[in-house]
Amino acid sequence: MNDQLIDLKLKKLVELCLETSNYKKLAVVGFTLISNRLDEIGIRLGIKSRNKTQGEKVYEYMTIINEILYNNFTLTLFQNQMLDNLRKIEILFLRKRGDLSLPFVKQIIGYYYDLRILDVPDVYQTYSKESLFDLPQLKAIPFLSGKSNKNSQGRLHPLILQKIREEERQVEMSLSTKFDSEMFEKAIRLKSIRKSIEKQHSGKITVHGALKDNINYITSKENIIRYMILGWLGLFLMLGVSIIYQSIIFPEISMGVSVYLLLFFASVGFITLLYHYYNKNGGADN
Repeated sequence: MNDQLIDLKLKKLVELCLETSNYKKLAVVGFTLISNRLDEIGIRLGIKSRNKTQGEKVYEYMTIINEILYNNFTLTLFQNQMLDNLRKIEILFLRKRGDLSLPFVKQIIGYYYDLRILDVPDVYQTYSKESLFDLPQLKAIPFLSGKSNKNSQGRLHPLILQKIREEERQVEMSLSTKFDSEMFEKAIRLKSIRKSIEKQHSGKITVHGALKDNINYITSKENIIRYMILGWLGLFLMLGVSIIYQSIIFPEISMGVSVYLLLFFASVGFITLLYHYYNKNGGADN
C-alpha cells in the first residue's frame, strides 16, 4: 500500500473517530503503521525484524536500532524524547487494550509521520571499489588510486587514516544534529575505507560488497553477556553477605553454613576473573 492510499484511508478513519469520539481503532491503526514502518527501517538497515511473537515492544526495537547505529557511527536515529514518549504511550496502550484518549492518539499519528520522513538507505546495495573511494577528500591521495608503490603506501598510512578520521568526525557531527541518508551512507563508506586500510598487509585494499557488511551488529549481544556476568557476580556476592549477616545474628548456624559461604565467595572470585578476562579479550571489534 503506497503512502497516498494510507493517507486517504487514515483521513477517513480520523473523521469517523472524531464523529463517534471512539479513538480505539485509530490508536490500533496508528501503532500498526508505526510497527510496519519500523520493520521497513530494520530491513533497510539489515537488522532483524521486531520479535512480535515474543512481545518485543516498539520502543524496545527502536532502542536496539539506536544502539547498533550509535556503536558504529555515534548516530542516534530516534531521539530520546520520542523513545520516552512512545514507551509511556505504548505501556498505556497495552494496559488499556488500545482505549486511549485523543491527545495520545494524536501523538501516535504524529510519530508515524516522523518515522515516515526518515530516508534510511538500503545497506544491502552493492558498490564497486571505485565508487567507494569516490569522495572529494580522498581522490587526491595516490595510495587510494593505485598510483604509488608499497614503500610510499606505508609512509602514507598515518596521513590517510588521519584524513579519514577527520572526515568521519565531521560526518558524525552532522548526523548528531540531523539525520541525513546521504551522510549516513557516507559514514558507512568512510568506515569501510578506514577498516580496510587498518587491516591492510599486502598493499591491496579489500572492501566488502555491501554496505551492511561494514556495520557491526554484535556489540549489543556482547553487552548482554557482560551484564549477565555482572548479574551473577552481584547475586553470589549478595548471598555471601546475607549468610554472614545471618551468622552474626544466629551464631549457632555459622558452622552449618560455612561451606556455602566458602562456595559463594569462591564463585565471586571466579566470576570476577571471568569478567576481567572477557573485558580484555572479548570486546567487539568496532
